[in-house]
Amino acid sequence: MKILHLLGSFRLPKDPEQESASGVVRVALELARLQAQQGHSTTLVCIGRETWQTTWQGVTLRSLKPLAWARITILGRTIDVSRHLPFVLLSWRQSFDVIHSHLYYYLRGLRAKARIAHVHGDPLHEGMGDHKVGMSAADFALLESTASSFIAVSQFIAERLGQGLTDKSNIHVVYNGVNFERFAVTDTVREQSRDRWRYTWQVAPTDTVFVYVGAVVPEKGVLQLAKAFAKIEAVRSDVHLVIIGSSSLWGTSQQVRNPHERYEAEVHSILSAASQRKHAHMMGKIPPVQVAELLTASDVAVIPSVWQEPGALVILEAIAAGLPVIASRVGGIPEVAVNGRHKLLPAGDVDALEASLTAAAERCLTYDQAQSVTQAQSVTNLEFDSSKSEQALQDDVNNLSTKATLQRLHENFSWERTLSETMSVYELALNI
Repeated sequence: MKILHLLGSFRLPKDPEQESASGVVRVALELARLQAQQGHSTTLVCIGRETWQTTWQGVTLRSLKPLAWARITILGRTIDVSRHLPFVLLSWRQSFDVIHSHLYYYLRGLRAKARIAHVHGDPLHEGMGDHKVGMSAADFALLESTASSFIAVSQFIAERLGQGLTDKSNIHVVYNGVNFERFAVTDTVREQSRDRWRYTWQVAPTDTVFVYVGAVVPEKGVLQLAKAFAKIEAVRSDVHLVIIGSSSLWGTSQQVRNPHERYEAEVHSILSAASQRKHAHMMGKIPPVQVAELLTASDVAVIPSVWQEPGALVILEAIAAGLPVIASRVGGIPEVAVNGRHKLLPAGDVDALEASLTAAAERCLTYDQAQSVTQAQSVTNLEFDSSKSEQALQDDVNNLSTKATLQRLHENFSWERTLSETMSVYELALNI
């Protein structure tokens, strides 16, 4: 099968192993990589400032420049197809079986036997501040008339998408996956990563390290996290916060100015005192292969989103790395918080976030659906050493919970399962 993944103006890295990318791009890369392994001819293409082409793990990666002349003025109205026409021309020059678009919903003129729209974000999200992105009724109508099928990254996104479409039968929920080889590391590798990075961060053995991974943008609630952490760090010296990512992670290849620079600067300002005390560590954008190392070196992952988070790929990766999770109860997050050690909070509630961070640092946070020793015994029929302290017994339960969680992740959130379900959507659209 010949497959073209469209990324719009999202930044496509030339070297996905060393260059960071948004979650949407990472999902497309994982799918394309596995499709290539199955023998499919797979291409990822974006609109960028320069034209280039390379190969990564059997996948063709391409960047096309906009066609500056492709602007049409009719009755005083300018229609700009300069960024869409390169995709159209590519689809007509090559014969694709499937065009799979990722957060790119203008599919008119694209030539393929099937056109799949992968919905990674809330189509009804109106944006934050002056940034308005929600789809109109006309947008939904055009998309429905040009797409063969829709893939939603969570049931929440499927329901939101269904509010704008007249035919909901073509919406398929396909969850993101986890690269277990990268994130579910052995105990030896875990200890090596923890020793190396905790030494770098000057973390004492009993200190608690909180970690955030993702874009530093208003939707992700990083400012609320910074405020909550700054409060507890001001009164205790045994906590650290690691922030991996930057405000440019969500940027497009066409942007001249980063619209979230001021927001990121405010986050840095709030954490300045903690940074001076070497308790806040702003890592910026780092190679994807290094993200797993920093997760395993941490103790608790925090996902404080204040928007309707579509699927939260990082939650799955944090759980695979063995971390408990503190997150907002929004969007698709409850669907993927599958471990017994997660705490879901009201979005944007700095006080609740501060309380949960404090409790986690004091090792007394009550997680949602956490098992007691008695519950674990009844479920597993295992005997626990009653001579151990209550904390040691609970640690045994947590370890057991982690093993059960990894099994559930393998069953429900592997990239292989994501690929299988995606290919089923293709086959249904192609009538094969």
